[in-house]
Order: sequence, then structure tokens, then C-alpha cells
Amino acid sequence: MTFPEEQNNRSSSLTDTVRSPTMVSVCLFRLRPGREFCRPAGGFSGRLRPEYHNETVFIPRPREELPAGNRGAEMNGEEMREERFYQLKIRLLGIEPEIWRRFTVPASITLDRLHDVIQIVMGWNDSHLYEFTIGKKRYTEFPESRLDGLVCGRYRLGDLIKKEGRTFLYRYDFGDGWEHELTLEDSHFVEPVMLCFEGERACPPEDVGGVPGYYEFCRAVKDPAHEDHEELLEWVGGEYDGEYFDRDGINWMLLRYLMWSRDRHLDWGPIEWYE
Repeated sequence: MTFPEEQNNRSSSLTDTVRSPTMVSVCLFRLRPGREFCRPAGGFSGRLRPEYHNETVFIPRPREELPAGNRGAEMNGEEMREERFYQLKIRLLGIEPEIWRRFTVPASITLDRLHDVIQIVMGWNDSHLYEFTIGKKRYTEFPESRLDGLVCGRYRLGDLIKKEGRTFLYRYDFGDGWEHELTLEDSHFVEPVMLCFEGERACPPEDVGGVPGYYEFCRAVKDPAHEDHEELLEWVGGEYDGEYFDRDGINWMLLRYLMWSRDRHLDWGPIEWYE
């Protein structure tokens, strides 16, 4: 398995192409039909490593901008019909201006793996319990009984959500009570790659106290005269920019997540580089 840093060492021309400000390139990690996601050993953090900027990363483009010859190059027509990708929009409820992301996942993804992806695209740290609410049913990771919900790892998104425009809820951290609304925007087959296309604003810090705590936190870090200004800045790591959104960093994390999966099961397709 070749990681991005190894690609950099072996091919400076490839790195120059991907990083060049005058060229738009795409790093696509292609998926084969019918495969499942698996968590990397030891889990993962939703926070980006600061050194990722020294590695080759995704520079995603919308599907319609991809060269026609590159769409589904590894799949025949039958395989393309078998595998579908969903375009989803997720927004964090209760906060204005809105914090949101638009991203794609396979329709065959199980809900526990969708949780993994949401943690990455939103910027959470995967340090709390969660649940999905789809219709009148709840799905969670460790239900003690059916009253607590169904086991999310046994259900695939495409079996539960089929109609475009359908919405469902994702709740994370039952203490802070973060609620997210997800909308299926496009259920048609797209380029077989899981990535985040766009979004706005940074995710709140973990354990900030929900929506009320987040607003108070923002007031404090923006006001040097606030009595909690220095303490909260130190708590959050020295700085916090609520308007920051790092699409390339998110896609770098998604790439690493897929590579961990490929490393454990050896059934992911190869990395392809498109110019």
C-alpha cells in the first residue's frame, strides 16, 4: 500500500502537478462495488494533523467537471448499475450562520461507517455516543435493548433512504446534544469516489456545552476583555476561527480512512491520479 508521503518521495512531478496553483488536478480513490468500510485500528480523530499540508491531498472537483474518459473507467456497465453513490448535505441544527457540508458516500455504506464519515467531514473527534433517526426508528452502536434502538452496523443507507429530498437525523454527544439533519440530494450514480465537495464554517469544539455553550464560547474568544477569554483560548488550543473550512484537509482525512480500510481488507481499488 502506498501512502501519499511515499508518492511524494517517489514522484516529485506528480506532487508538483497536484500542488500547482495553475492546474486543477484530482486525486480519486476509486471504490469497487459491494465493498464495506471498516474502522482503522485504534479509531481516528476528526482533527486534522497539522503536517498534512506537506503531503499530497485531494483537490476535488464536481462530477460534471471530470474528464469524460475518467468516469467509471474501472467499471463495466453492469457494475456501474450495481453500485450507487449518494450525494448528501449535512447541516448542524441550532446554529447561525449555518455549519454544513456536502459530500458523497456509497449507497451501500452501513450506518456505523456513515457515522465515521460524518465525524471526518464535520470535524468531530468521535469521542461520544451517537444515533441516527430515520422515520420512526432509531439506530445506534451499542443498544442494550430494542427500546434503545437498532444496531446501526446491520443496516445500509441505501436500504433505508431511497427517495431524493428525504431527510433524516444524526445525533452526536447526548450531553451536548448536537443534532444534524442529512438530506439525500442525489441518488444517481456518480463518479465512484467518496469525498467532500463543499461546506461552510468550522465545527464547534468538543464538550463546549451544546448550542448555548458554543455561543458563549464564541463571544469569549472574540472579546479579549471577556473574563474567560484567555482560559478558553488555552482550552481550545490557542486559537479558534469559526469561519474556517478546510475542504482539502477533510478529503485528506477521508483518503486516509479509505487507505486504512484497504490495508485491513485488501479489497479497495487502486489510487488513480487524474489531471
